[in-house]
Amino acid sequence: MQLKLITLTLLALSAVAAYLCWDLHPKYWQFALELRIPKLAAMILAAICIGGASLIFQTLINNVMVTPCLLGMNSLYVLLHTLLVFTLGMGSFIVTNKNLAFLCDLGLMAVVAVAVYSYLFTKTKYNVLYVLLIGTVLTTFLTSVQSTIVRTMDPKWAVTRLCKFRPLLIMRSPVNYVEDHYGQCYFQKPKLGVYPCLLY
Repeated sequence: MQLKLITLTLLALSAVAAYLCWDLHPKYWQFALELRIPKLAAMILAAICIGGASLIFQTLINNVMVTPCLLGMNSLYVLLHTLLVFTLGMGSFIVTNKNLAFLCDLGLMAVVAVAVYSYLFTKTKYNVLYVLLIGTVLTTFLTSVQSTIVRTMDPKWAVTRLCKFRPLLIMRSPVNYVEDHYGQCYFQKPKLGVYPCLLY
């Protein structure tokens, strides 16, 4: 066990060193490190948070195979954010403020997830297999609802949602997607014009 931890630690340190020093120009090393170190700190923080959350989640469920994605929590988060934009509008102070929007998403996610999955675990008598099956169906259902809401939204709102969650929504968008070589995306809908936005 200790040998594995030592090996993983050495591999992680090697990856960190490679990220910081790869293709580093001697003349501009200080400028490059000023850009790379904050990104590295963000990646380490995200890794710690994801690892800790997975450990706590699997310990509570008492099953190492269960992940939040299998239970449909990813789809639930995207749906809640879509509903937030759909109900309040893009001009709302909550939507335009990234930190406040994240806090609202987090609060809604916590309340809805606790209510839904507490009910599911109670009804299934804490049977993990049943909850996994329901979670798989719930993922499809929530994704379908979210896709339907996006299709009914104003095209300008859909552009913002599609730019932020392009991997999730690009195949379900009702508008035509065009991307130029400058990294800017355009969404065209017949008789409604073209709506550009910068990719995040």
